[in-house]
Amino acid sequence: MNALTGFLTCAVTVMSCLRAVGNYQDMALPEKVHYCALVAEIHIDSVRVQRDPDLPKMDELVCRCSIVHPFKPTGSTNAVTITFIYLDKSLTYEGKTFVVFAFRGERGFRPYGGQGGLVEKGHPYYDLVPPKTEGGAYSYSKINYADLIQRIKVLTEANKQGGADGRQPFSSDTNRTSTAAASRRSP
Repeated sequence: MNALTGFLTCAVTVMSCLRAVGNYQDMALPEKVHYCALVAEIHIDSVRVQRDPDLPKMDELVCRCSIVHPFKPTGSTNAVTITFIYLDKSLTYEGKTFVVFAFRGERGFRPYGGQGGLVEKGHPYYDLVPPKTEGGAYSYSKINYADLIQRIKVLTEANKQGGADGRQPFSSDTNRTSTAAASRRSP
């Protein structure tokens, strides 16, 4: 294998991984609540590992979940299945409770940023804080789990009339309200 072939193989692998987890750019909590199709506190009842059909060398974790608190429900059911690339196999999920921020994908719900779209009960959440000045650095604010639940409740109540299509926005979409989004807010 020459250097060019090695480089191209590496580039294809990186591109495949990026495609698998999406164009992951963190968003502040209000944006996640607005853009994600599913925002809920869930209990993971069972898990199974399967090969990703699009990326055969990657494993996916398929989780059957009971919805404990549907902040932004996906329908009238109290159960949901979430699937994500299973990168950190040292983590366990079955029998645990999480807040999930998820998008509707081709094969069901996928947590925002993969495993990063799950916040385990009892663990803190780190919310993105925009810079105070132009050109400044972003930072993160630590929020405990109970406060996260309360903030999500406030955000979803304030946006009851708002709707989101569950697509992950590109960075240019995050601070813009389209006419389509405005029309979805009308009763």
